Amino acid sequence: MTALQQTTAALDDDLNQVKGTLRVLAPVNLGRGLLAPAWASFLTAWPAIRLELTLSNQNEDLWRHGADLAIRVGAQDDPKLRQRRIGAIELALVGAPAYLARCGTPTHPDELAQHELLVIEPLGPWQFHSGDELVELSPPARCRLNELALAVSLAEAGLGLLYCPLPFCHEAIESGRLVRLLPGWHTPQRPVYAVWPQQQLPRKVRVLLEHLSDFAQAIPLLQGETPD
Repeated sequence: MTALQQTTAALDDDLNQVKGTLRVLAPVNLGRGLLAPAWASFLTAWPAIRLELTLSNQNEDLWRHGADLAIRVGAQDDPKLRQRRIGAIELALVGAPAYLARCGTPTHPDELAQHELLVIEPLGPWQFHSGDELVELSPPARCRLNELALAVSLAEAGLGLLYCPLPFCHEAIESGRLVRLLPGWHTPQRPVYAVWPQQQLPRKVRVLLEHLSDFAQAIPLLQGETPD
């Protein structure tokens, strides 16, 4: 076999086998929360894979990390990356019963300016719509932070109202530690994408992409829905 044939055979083997190192980037709370069972089931199904999973709340550079795939939330406009939408996350305005007893319950988004607010970065403006009325706010924050679990804890402690991705406050709502507010108003959904830098995906990346997509389709909170 010539050197060229050996190189071609090695490339074909790398493209078509589900084995070796797979480098993935994902947001911290999503990666260690709702997606945690997906990593476990993938590694169980494919024992020849070595998964290198980097969690960060920043959109890390795939090329700098040598990543094969990244999970990102929100619109993706990088023309150098290919993408596939795998889900969506609903947003909710919530507050603790103790805070509402002390400061009152807002009935319209315009009233939020009179409240203590906890602002998660980088969610951007708070948006609400009801019928033909659309309200968009860039609220001043009592506390501005970039960690969802901590933001939920502060809201549970009664320190302010929180505009939060529903998957990360759903349990607190169900248990009564938080109350969902403005029931007559709708909030936008944030799409969840898998993105990757290669045009021709190795089979190991394709298999992970399908695994994550199938997993997300079965989770209502990852499809912009509230579980029954």
